[in-house]
Amino acid sequence: MKAIMYYLFVLSCIFSVQAQEEVIELDPANLNYFETAFIKTGLNEYQFKINEEYAGQFSINPIEYVKTNFDINQFIAAIDNEDYDSYEVNFRSSKGFLNASYDKEGNLVSTFQQFKNIYVPKDIRDDLYANYKGWSMVKNKYVASGKLDRIDRAVFKIRLERGKEHQNIKITPKARMNSGVASN
Repeated sequence: MKAIMYYLFVLSCIFSVQAQEEVIELDPANLNYFETAFIKTGLNEYQFKINEEYAGQFSINPIEYVKTNFDINQFIAAIDNEDYDSYEVNFRSSKGFLNASYDKEGNLVSTFQQFKNIYVPKDIRDDLYANYKGWSMVKNKYVASGKLDRIDRAVFKIRLERGKEHQNIKITPKARMNSGVASN
């Protein structure tokens, strides 16, 4: 019986070694990257779907992303409608959106942005850790608005949980420097 078991063990080793020698080479995969998908949603309102190259590419700094990757003057020329006094352009990603208002000449007038479950800046994370030990952030929402390419008002709405307890807090990044973390 021992000899049969030893013989079966040797055979299984031989077969497994032979199976490991085969290497299957695959053809390289080609990935197509499409920057945006365009949709007209109203008279002078347009929507673009942002396909990010990596997670957070758009949500980290959406205004800078739009300034770098979107040419409003080329877009206005493509529309070729001189009756519009302004353009409302909405940029959407999987995490949120940026609404940008442009005037007739293509100058950025104002922005409004809202994102959910995004990367929270390190200084805010550090404040949360220091002031809410034992709590876990389960979701967050970032809302900001401003004129031109500035952010005049911004707030992080964060939901914290510890066991069965939960707490909602609001953090205003600009006001944080003077007053610390605000909660409701």
